[in-house]
Amino acid sequence: MSGSTRILREVIVEPMRPVATEKLVVTATDLQVYVAALAYYRSWKDKDEKARDNLFQNVLNGLRMKLQGCTSAKEAWEKLARLHQFDDEAYRADIRNQLSTIVITTADDPETFVERYETLFRTAQVSGLDITEAAKCSDFLHALPL
Repeated sequence: MSGSTRILREVIVEPMRPVATEKLVVTATDLQVYVAALAYYRSWKDKDEKARDNLFQNVLNGLRMKLQGCTSAKEAWEKLARLHQFDDEAYRADIRNQLSTIVITTADDPETFVERYETLFRTAQVSGLDITEAAKCSDFLHALPL
């Protein structure tokens, strides 16, 4: 098991940060428990930060932007899982709809539009949509201006 995989497996649920007691008299046992809990929390935070950094370093820029608001590795991992959930019928229907309604705008240069269309088509293929060459050509021709 690689080091980064091990770190990701260990960073599952964020522990609660220990809070100092408000007791006027603190026993040695109270202090030991607090110090141990704080050490565990700091260790967990370090591992979480390493795992989160590892995720951010190994995803494409577009995905990295979508993960910016994530505060933990677990949150980032779950968001990545949701973003890559291709077996959902609603997702496939959305991709099919995007393919059939994509249009070239005056702001698009032809190269940018073709790249956008091809990316959408590849996404459809990955999600399991069976699109024939005829349907691909038809969708592409409908996207062009009259």
